[in-house]
Amino acid sequence: MEYEYVNKSEYRPMREELEQIINRVHKYMRKHHDTTFQHRLIGSGRRHLITRIKGGNTGYDFDYNFC
Repeated sequence: MEYEYVNKSEYRPMREELEQIINRVHKYMRKHHDTTFQHRLIGSGRRHLITRIKGGNTGYDFDYNFC
């Protein structure tokens, strides 16, 4: 398989949507379960080096660390 880098303007909307989902879960957990967590983008996503299979349409790989 051959991989290619994804332009930031292409993956940014998906990353922002993921962050919104994580933030909604965080608010829900704090309100209904009196607990909280931290999240951090790790791996290639943190370094803005998102790749995909060339010619593929399987999406992007964002790795988050939850503590």
